[in-house]
Amino acid sequence: MTGWREDAAQEVARVRVDLATAAADATPLAEVDLTAGDLTRVQSLLQQLAGAVASLLGTDLAVVWTTDPVEQVLVSSAWIGFDEDYIGPMRVAYGAGSAGRAVLERRIVLIEDVTSDPDYAPWVGGAVEHGVRAVLSVPMLTLAGAPMGALSSYYRTATRPDPRDIELAEVYARQAAEIVERARLHGQARQLAALERRRGEQLRALALSALALSAADSLDELMELVTEAAVSIVGCHQGVTTRMPTGWTDATTYVSLSQTSAQGRGDDVLPKGLGVLESVVRDNRPLRLTARELLAHP
Repeated sequence: MTGWREDAAQEVARVRVDLATAAADATPLAEVDLTAGDLTRVQSLLQQLAGAVASLLGTDLAVVWTTDPVEQVLVSSAWIGFDEDYIGPMRVAYGAGSAGRAVLERRIVLIEDVTSDPDYAPWVGGAVEHGVRAVLSVPMLTLAGAPMGALSSYYRTATRPDPRDIELAEVYARQAAEIVERARLHGQARQLAALERRRGEQLRALALSALALSAADSLDELMELVTEAAVSIVGCHQGVTTRMPTGWTDATTYVSLSQTSAQGRGDDVLPKGLGVLESVVRDNRPLRLTARELLAHP
């Protein structure tokens, strides 16, 4: 009778996993966030998958880790059984712990006892506090072998899962990888579409600006039109054009502010950081600075 119940429980868990995957397949493009790395729209699906796999493996603790290729870390995207304050902010470097090793080495990593594994030392205190004694991490690989993250199940006692269960977990980890990959591809597609729309708007603005520039009656009017066009086309809050007939001593500066910026400033307020203008003129090339770099620039 006990064996029949275990088989039934596993079948229920498998159905839950299949339903979560089917729901992901049905997620329309329009519901995926513009940010390619943002998995908010599929978080509930990943959480269902984590719960189903945890049930299948006989535990109540699981985390779906997803890759952040820029920072080379894993981010906790969905979980069950853990407090959000504990697992939510956690970041795991590629190659670290069980999940990081699973992603870097592209293989299943089992830590039978976290208290005796040196690779798990940075997390053993929090793990023991939350009742974790063993960890099974399965890499979430696409059909092409690209890592999307890791599916980790946590056990409250030192354990070695059944090989059949590990094989099933590997299958479901691939399904989780498909969910993440699909969400990211959709997000990238929408980003590209938005970029193309922006480029189209810029081309139209350039055409209109060309007509206005050709009708300018004076050099001053031409410089003002150039500055205003730059603000509109680039999409910035402030544009500055400087004309230097003989040098900095008789330079004429034209300032254009967007509607947002103009609410708190007037056109007579010159920008700070003359060193930026000097650098552009001296090097005769574009100079792009972040807000932090601009503050540090001479």
